[in-house]
Amino acid sequence: MLELILLTHTFELERIHQPDLPYTPGADCAGIVESVGSDVTQFKAGDPVFTVRTVTGSYAEYTVAESQHTYALNTQKLSFEHGASLGTPYFTTYRALVLRAKAKAGETVFVHGASGGVSVA
Repeated sequence: MLELILLTHTFELERIHQPDLPYTPGADCAGIVESVGSDVTQFKAGDPVFTVRTVTGSYAEYTVAESQHTYALNTQKLSFEHGASLGTPYFTTYRALVLRAKAKAGETVFVHGASGGVSVA
C-alpha cells in the first residue's frame, strides 16, 4: 500500500509519513531467516518464512522484519514465490470478511473483479 501511495503522490492527503531517503520499498516477501534477535524464540536461522511487513523494505537481497509480522513457510507445499504473494491478499481478505463483515459459514459473498489477488484469496 505504501508504494501505491507514494507512486500516486497522495501521501499529503492521506497524512502518511513520507520516508527518508534513501528508501527501499516493499512489504511482502519470503526467504530464509539469516539471524534472529535475542527475544525471538519462534524462528531460528535457516527457517523458511514469509512476512507481510518489513522494517527495511523487501525489494532488497536482505531485509529486516519483526517476528510478529513473520510466519513459517512450508516449502514442501509452497514455493518462496507463492509465500511472498500470500500476505497482503490473504490478510486483506481475512480482515474484510471475518473481522469487518463478520461473515459466517454458509453465507453468500459477492466477489467483484474476481481476477485480482484479494478476490482470488
